[in-house]
Amino acid sequence: MSGAVNAAGQTRRAALWIGGSCFAAYAACYIGKNALSALLPQLLQEQTFAQEELGRMGSVFLLAYGVGQLVNGLLGNRVHPRYMVFLGLFLPGVLLALFPFCGNALAGTLLWAVCGFLGSMLWGPLSRMVGENTSPGAARLLLTLLTVASMLGTLLAYLLAAFASLCGATRPAFWLGGGCMAAVALLWLLACRRMERRGMVRQGEVKPLSAGGGRLTLGALLRNRVFLCVVIVTMLNGVIRNAVSFWIPTFLSQHLALRPEWVSVASSALPFVNIGGTFLSLWGLRLVRQNEKTMCVLLFVLAAACFGVVWLCPAGLPLLSMAALFAASAAMTGVCNMIFSVYILDFRSTGMISGITGFLDFSSYLSASAASLLFSDMMAQGWNAVILFWIATTALGALVSLLTRLLAGRRSGQPDGEAD
Repeated sequence: MSGAVNAAGQTRRAALWIGGSCFAAYAACYIGKNALSALLPQLLQEQTFAQEELGRMGSVFLLAYGVGQLVNGLLGNRVHPRYMVFLGLFLPGVLLALFPFCGNALAGTLLWAVCGFLGSMLWGPLSRMVGENTSPGAARLLLTLLTVASMLGTLLAYLLAAFASLCGATRPAFWLGGGCMAAVALLWLLACRRMERRGMVRQGEVKPLSAGGGRLTLGALLRNRVFLCVVIVTMLNGVIRNAVSFWIPTFLSQHLALRPEWVSVASSALPFVNIGGTFLSLWGLRLVRQNEKTMCVLLFVLAAACFGVVWLCPAGLPLLSMAALFAASAAMTGVCNMIFSVYILDFRSTGMISGITGFLDFSSYLSASAASLLFSDMMAQGWNAVILFWIATTALGALVSLLTRLLAGRRSGQPDGEAD
């Protein structure tokens, strides 16, 4: 009896160490990922770069981040997360601190492209570490907490923007953010060494897809209609969750005419709203019999309705418009959680969880990068055109999620990794 109690205690301690280390690393990653977006209004005020140039930097960052998710996700199936996560934090931290010294738009664009690729070295390996070293229930909770970590990192990025407003310059904010990322990278190494010495983490192997099949490959996955629909849902979610969130501070500043300091304060509340959306989506699974695909349908419908409120809202009600915008963002964070904290665990026994996670994230950021460029051009026609595009995207997301649910129901019992 005492042996079972000790084993349970060791399992809980391992989950706490793995979860805590991954949480800190992913939160630090999101400081760098959101720094440019959070500081965009102040950078526009400083007039170091034009809005089109900063928009290009953001789009290139998202594109490089997405491509990196594919490359580094597959690499994460083979390379230990200890090394990948360290490099994905330390090097972008250094580059973030160097950004204020970029004298022209080309240098800044290249810097953010490199930052995007390096920053993509975390999600796949972290998902692998959690999925392979914890129980299914604990893995779902810990991956959800990683979504919360991303919200905390976003909050810290917006606090950097508030710090920049107090300083009257963006340089100290970039230096502080970069320093935090580098410090967490060093702490990550120390934590990994301790977990390895105590046998808390192990190195998984690529396993066969099923008893009668070969190894799991992306080709086999993409021949599966359910998985292909999930990819499309992920891409539509990426347009809203990533591209829209990048432009939210600018939307508050330009469309709602908030002053930069109030933009920072309002934007700082967004991560808390998104955290609420994350846990509400997980709670809502109980109401739809643990079916994450049905939950995605409901969340996309909610987001479309909220964007409709933003579009119809008169200029004299900025708080209502902002509340609806934030609610839509929370719903899209919930969709992201359904994909990356629930659906992805269907593949935890394949040894390919890092690569599959990386591919889905790649799809998300590829669409987000294209949308970010499109938003820059659409703003010439006014924000109403952009909002209509958001409504159309979420409505399409609801339809594809419904199709995914119907196909999954028709193919009940067949693994998503097998071709039709």
